[in-house]
Parts: sequence; structure tokens; C-alpha cells
Amino acid sequence: HPDTSKFLEKAHVYVFPSLLEGSSKSVYEAMSYGLPVITTYNAGSIVEDGRDGYIIPIADEDAICEKMLYFYENRDTIIKMGLNAFEKVKNYTWDVYGENVVSIYKEVLGSFKF
Repeated sequence: HPDTSKFLEKAHVYVFPSLLEGSSKSVYEAMSYGLPVITTYNAGSIVEDGRDGYIIPIADEDAICEKMLYFYENRDTIIKMGLNAFEKVKNYTWDVYGENVVSIYKEVLGSFKF
């Protein structure tokens, strides 16, 4: 969708129950809006279970319902985990990514004798 910000601004929690993903950009986007995330290990995300969201087993709709109900009944946790998510994702900008890639290349190339 061309303007996901409209949806993320209205959300309280982001649910991404992926079966297989490399590392979904949408999870980073949701975290940048201060949203706790419910996702799976298969999403390849940076979510830390119990800190900035929850990691659930794949294809487990009961686990999704359980975590959604938990957030509904513990709304203060949404704010706490959302702030944790926002703080964590600050370290995952394109600039930081680029610096890390350049650093890795320098390290690898520096080990070769030309």
C-alpha cells in the first residue's frame, strides 16, 4: 500500500504471523511507529519476545488470540512494549545498515593480500 502510515498511526499492535520471511521491512516500520509486534520466528524480525512484542509459533491462531487478548486486557503493556520497539528500531536505519555493510567489506577485503 502506498501510504501505510495511515494504518500504522491508527493501530495499537502490529500482527505479522509469517510462515517464512527473510526479514520483513513491515515489522521495522510498525516498530518505528511505536507498535509492539506479534510475529513468528520465521519472520526474521528483531522482535525480542516479551520486550517489544511477542514471538508465537507459526500457524497458531490460538497464540495470536491469546496475545491479542493479553494486550486488550493490559493496555499499559502496549505503551511499554511500543516504546521499547521504537527505541530498538532506531538502530536499524538505512544509514546504519550501509555503515555496517561497508565495515564488513573493509574487514573482508583487509584480510586479502593483493
